[in-house]
Amino acid sequence: MRASDRAAIALILLLLGWIPVPSVQASQLAQSGTGWTDVAPGVQYQEFLLPGPVRAYVARMEIVDSAPSDGITNTLETALGRGVLGGLETVRGMAARYDDAISFWGQTWGNRSNILIAVNGSYFGGSDTPENGMVQSGWYAKRFTDLGGGSGLAWTLNRQVFIGDCIYHQPAKQVIRIEDSQGVIRWDGTFTGTNISRGNDDLVLYTPQFGTRTPTRTDGAEIVLQLNRPLLIIPSSAASVVGTVTAIRDRQGATLIPFDAIVLSAGENRRGALLDQLEIGFTVRINQEITSLSRDCTTAPSLPWTKTYASLGAAFHLLDKGVAFVPAQDTTRAPRTAIAHDSEYIYLIVVDGRQPDFSIGMTFQELADFIRNNLGIQDAVAQDGGGSSTMVVRGNVVNRPSDICNFLFLPMVITTGNQTITKPMPAMEENFEPPSRLQYGCERRVANAFMIAAVSPKEASSLFLPGDEIFTIQDAMLRQGPGTNYPAFGIIGAGSFGEILEDGNGLNGVRAKCTNWWKVNFNGTMGWVAEGTIDVLLPRFVIKIPY
Repeated sequence: MRASDRAAIALILLLLGWIPVPSVQASQLAQSGTGWTDVAPGVQYQEFLLPGPVRAYVARMEIVDSAPSDGITNTLETALGRGVLGGLETVRGMAARYDDAISFWGQTWGNRSNILIAVNGSYFGGSDTPENGMVQSGWYAKRFTDLGGGSGLAWTLNRQVFIGDCIYHQPAKQVIRIEDSQGVIRWDGTFTGTNISRGNDDLVLYTPQFGTRTPTRTDGAEIVLQLNRPLLIIPSSAASVVGTVTAIRDRQGATLIPFDAIVLSAGENRRGALLDQLEIGFTVRINQEITSLSRDCTTAPSLPWTKTYASLGAAFHLLDKGVAFVPAQDTTRAPRTAIAHDSEYIYLIVVDGRQPDFSIGMTFQELADFIRNNLGIQDAVAQDGGGSSTMVVRGNVVNRPSDICNFLFLPMVITTGNQTITKPMPAMEENFEPPSRLQYGCERRVANAFMIAAVSPKEASSLFLPGDEIFTIQDAMLRQGPGTNYPAFGIIGAGSFGEILEDGNGLNGVRAKCTNWWKVNFNGTMGWVAEGTIDVLLPRFVIKIPY
């Protein structure tokens, strides 16, 4: 379709009210040439207007946190999409879903995130998962590709930042150890991988990022382990991630994965040896290690992968100590996304493109030059660009994504007298929320994102106690974890009876997503429900005994 035809169609749809009117609200956050604008303490934003024209949008977060008196600290986060198209979601949708959700930042579950900045993350494959690896809120959810390079920028729980290159997972250093109630080691072995397909000879770990349940298969055995912290990258030379066996499911599939648990899934050929050494309540210790290698996968630099909190595989290492590494045929200007860092800040960068009257985009060499010369940064990685390039600041899309809106032509039935006419009616594929904003086309749905969050201290309700008998005062959504960001896997009808469960990580009553949450059991089905959907069956009385 010619550009003039697209423009005519867009004008017609705009007049019909099918395309949102551009908003200037997002662009007013900062103006080109005026320097950095504070988004929150320690987080700043700036727009750049360069010759071409080229427009770039940059947000940055201080690496060293001053630990303000209100207890709020900043962190880098990654997000997984979960939209209506097989796991894809807009960057703005991911920012909204993770906003006010609990995290493990501060090395304790229950602190709450306020998402300040979000950009699109890595390339993704047909399964809507990152093509390379991912660490999400401390969970090593997808292994980086062995000897594949591009392991991306990483951010650790002790506020270290680095860019990984080539890495390797030594099989002997991915370890699981089972101990009985006396601390005696009953089983010591290795596991095959995380969130991958399981064969008969495999021992695979499934984390909550895999989904609500493990794959449906009835061979082998699956063991549910409640963890004391996410499945962090922790080598055997350090303390382990510790899990407690809460369920053993022999030759059963589709095991529910609670938000603070993993499922240890053993193939048929490893099932018997594992089950012989397991009982409910036993302790399982897990260690995993990444071996760092240089860009050419030869030498072994020392990089602090231990306790990495957030990371996504990069397209490639764009700037390494000030030297640019770009593809051989780097002649195309396009929208770009990059992540960079120096000794003071982590930078999230988006460049608009494919809009000659607004922004023509950059080649990778021009992107490297901008990061090095305009921002003064020596180290950066390129992420997924093109139509995916999006930056969200406090819930608003501040750039102009380059994709033209896609339309699905659905049948529209018109009845006039005795005559029925069916005509095509254009319906927007994207769900605009809010219905107007500054943009050229449509914000593309993607599989993951990088985000900057301000994290505030944990809050909790004391309305109920473990063991309280409760009933639902309305239909209650039973969720994988405490918050609407966790998927619902069942509905408990109004008037159902259950009880409050003890939570091993002290999260009963925790506040998230504008309400408080409780771990419950309804006739053997366990999960999390919102406080406003339940009430105690019998009030508790305090009996005072006279002396």
